[in-house]
Amino acid sequence: MTDNRPDDRQPMTDTPQPPPSPRFVRGLLVTLDYWQQQTAVLNDATSRSLNPDFPNVVRAVEMGLALPETWQKTAVLILQCFFWVEGTGHVPQWQPLVEKCLAAMPTPDNRLQFRLLKQLGQFQRIQWDLATAVATFQQAGTLAHTLQDAHASAEIHMNLCQTYQRQHRYTQAQTEGEKALDLFAESQPRLQATVHQTLGQIARDQGQYAVAESHFQQALALFQAGATVTITDITRTMNALAWTYQDQNKFEQAQQMYEEAGSLLAQTDKEEDKIRIAINLGSLLYSLQTYNQAEVAFRQADEMLRNQPGLTELKAHNANNLGCVLRQQQAWEASLRYHHESIQLFRLLGNLLPLANAIGNLGKTYLAQGVYPAALTHLAEARQLAAQFPDNAWANSQVAEYTANIAQLHQVEGLPA
Repeated sequence: MTDNRPDDRQPMTDTPQPPPSPRFVRGLLVTLDYWQQQTAVLNDATSRSLNPDFPNVVRAVEMGLALPETWQKTAVLILQCFFWVEGTGHVPQWQPLVEKCLAAMPTPDNRLQFRLLKQLGQFQRIQWDLATAVATFQQAGTLAHTLQDAHASAEIHMNLCQTYQRQHRYTQAQTEGEKALDLFAESQPRLQATVHQTLGQIARDQGQYAVAESHFQQALALFQAGATVTITDITRTMNALAWTYQDQNKFEQAQQMYEEAGSLLAQTDKEEDKIRIAINLGSLLYSLQTYNQAEVAFRQADEMLRNQPGLTELKAHNANNLGCVLRQQQAWEASLRYHHESIQLFRLLGNLLPLANAIGNLGKTYLAQGVYPAALTHLAEARQLAAQFPDNAWANSQVAEYTANIAQLHQVEGLPA
């Protein structure tokens, strides 16, 4: 029987938790000190040895953020781990900790807040949350102005340049990059080189290949002159320069550059960079119509990608490339499967220009099979997407190609005009 009498019991409330004991706080500080020492010098060897302990570092950070007494030391540890987290694909697990750190800041600290915001914006950009990254960098830029710190302002201009480039907002990107170069001192060649890398990409995106080549060569020279140069700095610039050679059909120079960069990376744990080289070398081999060799490169990239967390953009690009090379080999079912995988991943990222390319390649696969209605549907969608980027040379070439494909399809009997 149901008891409908009023319940005169007191409502349950959360029991106040006692403050942590001094012994617990001291122990947590010792733990945080330990991880600060372990991550003080990050290179391939230390990243490799630390990686199995990543969950333990996450737990230490989560506990450290919960207490005002340990927040400061935890924030320093979070900042210190940036290159380890970025280089090993742990960004999805680490970014929420940066957000939590900012929210838990016990007392105002403009300098530390600036550094955390800058790191958060970089992680948002890596995750392709570009509009949010712009807002985060702008917030950090306001703090840099408050601090009257020209170097901090230059870093924000550089990061906005990189983010606007990804958004295809080339005028804003160019302006931010030039502001960064004006503010960075000549004693900071590594940061100047990073800006030249992005200015090169802006030029390349717009089909200004000679200008792009010049920026990448300046970046390479600056990196090589810097005292703190890394293999990653060198090889990423070589990769970009090789791709620009490839854009200009300088295939021999491009292949030589890819192979040299791959040789430099061979003895490192920079898996993301190895994957990029494999994908781009495969694209070069595809352009040379050596499809079996291209497939080998893409399969190598695919195998490495399956062992890496994150890297969604690279997984999407490589799936598209495998779909293309399998289409050339008339392995229709596998080609379609990879193209659908690529489309799904690019939609997840919201990265519309390579999404247009992936949809267009699916349409070309249907066209090669003679499945004309499906080909027309996908090619029309791809053209519509690519047309949204009129300042991008690759987008314009896509629009021209899909327009020609669609005109060809309209000549097929029975298809709508």
